[in-house]
Amino acid sequence: MSSFDIPKGIFLFVRNSKWTKEAVNLNRIQMLLSQIDCIDQMITIKIENERNAMNDEFFTKLVNTHQKVSLAEKHFHVKNTCSPS
Repeated sequence: MSSFDIPKGIFLFVRNSKWTKEAVNLNRIQMLLSQIDCIDQMITIKIENERNAMNDEFFTKLVNTHQKVSLAEKHFHVKNTCSPS
């Protein structure tokens, strides 16, 4: 159920087992609001997924850079210990 559901008492427009024009319009509005709610949820999930993908990419690059720096530091220390001073 969406947050835009029409309360049960709103259908007092029904007369002689037929929908009045007002009730039909309210039904259309309810359907449109439900669709908007669904689209909003889909967009929110899409944005969240994109944000997570960007965070994953950033942290992957950060780890790779850290590993490269650590490797360069090891090579630097090994080279300095092997060279005569």
